[in-house]
Amino acid sequence: MHTITHWFHYPYDDNPIIYQTDERLLQALSHQDSIGWYAFLMGCISKDIIKYQHRYYTALLSRKKGTSWGKRLILKCWNIICQLWMHRNAALHDTDTINQISGAEKLQVAIMVEHTIGLASLLRVYAHYFTISLQTLLLKPMLFQKQWFCVIHTGREAVRPHTVDEFTTNTALRRWIGLPLTSSA
Repeated sequence: MHTITHWFHYPYDDNPIIYQTDERLLQALSHQDSIGWYAFLMGCISKDIIKYQHRYYTALLSRKKGTSWGKRLILKCWNIICQLWMHRNAALHDTDTINQISGAEKLQVAIMVEHTIGLASLLRVYAHYFTISLQTLLLKPMLFQKQWFCVIHTGREAVRPHTVDEFTTNTALRRWIGLPLTSSA
């Protein structure tokens, strides 16, 4: 367990030194070191570790098999990796983190610009979008801001097809906002 903990804290470091008095266990762990502990978590477990566990069961006069233990261990490792992945996704997608990474600041600046320009070249059908104050708009949830900007920016692009800003040229920002992709993006 020490080696896996070490790998989590120092993934690019050399493998930690294993202090063990049992020569067979030391050999099994040494073989796992050569395969790698990341590989261990992915299910590539040294045959020597499986054999060592089988010998342990045999010494206990148990009918259990080292291979069955190994299969369960692989499933546990996969479960750990899956839980880490799900936690990472939840931390990224179920919080405001994804918006910060994707361009929330750029969106708010663009909203300020669009709101300042106002109706200018837009059709009157867009007038009700400007009845909300800029301060109130910027305090709304990110989804609301994205929708507001998407409508206004689409309207401006329809009236002025050669409008160029970051949301016109950056494909990732266009996708994040929900703007249709253009040939210039």
